[in-house]
Amino acid sequence: MIVEQVALTENLRRDGQDTKLAEETLRVFEANLHVLREHRELIVRAIEEADEGLQGNLINGPSVLAPHG
Repeated sequence: MIVEQVALTENLRRDGQDTKLAEETLRVFEANLHVLREHRELIVRAIEEADEGLQGNLINGPSVLAPHG
């Protein structure tokens, strides 16, 4: 979407059209992409930490702090 928005903005500019809305839309797309990348990184770290915890349980057995059900 960002590539297309950049192209649209450039085409509008080249044709002498107002680019204010196209540029604002591009900034919003870029900001959303930044937020989504940060969120993805949080998810990746959470998965890595969960995997490390599971591996620790396999090697050392379940934690004594684990709830008994």
